[in-house]
Amino acid sequence: MGKFSSLAKKAFIGGLIFFNSWTAVAPQNFVEKPTNNLTTIVLDPGHSWRYKGTGSKDERYLNLKVAKKIKEKLNYLGYGVILTRDDHGPVNRKNRGKNGDIDGNGRVNNWDELLLRNRFGEYYDADFFVSLHFDYNEKKTESKTQLIFNGGSKGDIHDGKRNFYFPNEVAFYDKASKDYLTKFAIPIRKKRTVEIFASPDMDVLRDNAAKAEFLIEFDNLANDSVSKFANTPEGIEYYSNLFVEAFEYVQAQEWKPSKYFLENGFDF
Repeated sequence: MGKFSSLAKKAFIGGLIFFNSWTAVAPQNFVEKPTNNLTTIVLDPGHSWRYKGTGSKDERYLNLKVAKKIKEKLNYLGYGVILTRDDHGPVNRKNRGKNGDIDGNGRVNNWDELLLRNRFGEYYDADFFVSLHFDYNEKKTESKTQLIFNGGSKGDIHDGKRNFYFPNEVAFYDKASKDYLTKFAIPIRKKRTVEIFASPDMDVLRDNAAKAEFLIEFDNLANDSVSKFANTPEGIEYYSNLFVEAFEYVQAQEWKPSKYFLENGFDF
């Protein structure tokens, strides 16, 4: 955990600024902060009925189902888990008036929704922030998992075009998250294809204050067999296990492993 100490200090300082500026908003949007010393993970089930995203109509439901199953498993293992949403409504629905205009442009829209999700990592002083998604790529329908961190090529600016870069093409990036994903992918690769990308357009990660943050696309719903499997209890169990086993794998190497891990271990 030592290599993250400087980031922890930054997150703490950022948290002080956050509390000063978010006093009016926090009570309506956030549950009570944990008071223990558990490793804290913010899980962000992507989309909602208001912000559906593109592609499969099932994604927003699957994101939440997998998130709740991961939360159940991680709670059992002894971690503190916060969900940015626990139903199908938008995260920002409780602040549709003045306080909901996070960026102050006079409108409450998807950008405000992303900003609010982003700030959960700061509010909870989270060790990890993970936005959970399923891809929908009709041009390349192979089944695979994608892990995405914040970064881009030299001179890149946010342009809303979802530009993706492989790590060796990235000129600026979140090093802590990139290094974390390199390890996180190891156990997943033993079961399925994994790709690691950087993108300058993942707004939910852009100013996140967690010590490591990333977006995961569990699989491609444009693949008919994937879509059918994902919509079963067995599918939800499979994708949640992918995450939990990868998370525990890194915990055992870099962070403090859970009591359950120490007693039982996982077969990697």
